Amino acid sequence: MGKLTYIPLGRTVWQAEAERRKMLATGKVDHSGFTLIEMLVVLAIMGLLSGIAFPALERNLALQRFNAAVGSVETALTVARANAVGKNEETLFVSPPVADDVTLTTSRNGIRFYQDGSANGGSVQVEMGPRIARFKVDSVTGVIGTGK
Repeated sequence: MGKLTYIPLGRTVWQAEAERRKMLATGKVDHSGFTLIEMLVVLAIMGLLSGIAFPALERNLALQRFNAAVGSVETALTVARANAVGKNEETLFVSPPVADDVTLTTSRNGIRFYQDGSANGGSVQVEMGPRIARFKVDSVTGVIGTGK
């Protein structure tokens, strides 16, 4: 059997332990955690904040869907005109896919762009609830403008 070595702990360790026991004995125990009332107050505040935040978030998402649809229509019109000029062939505007709650309305005859950049004229309306955006295509120049 091997030789055992005894290493005594310093006197300060024993003194610290003795002082800790005295503090615990006098009732100064550390109570960590939250009371039920504190937790209920926090839950009530979180409920109020979420009641305010979620409707605002929904309105913002609807606005984002509308703006995305407007951007898609404008891009599709621009690409159709650029293709007509670049490929030197007549090009028909095709409505891009949009969200289900967005309505697209085009001119009765559709919008055609010709090789010289002109068009047959017409308009595209993007509508979502109270929001409306209109694009007008000039028949002489083929320029795409926004109208109210």
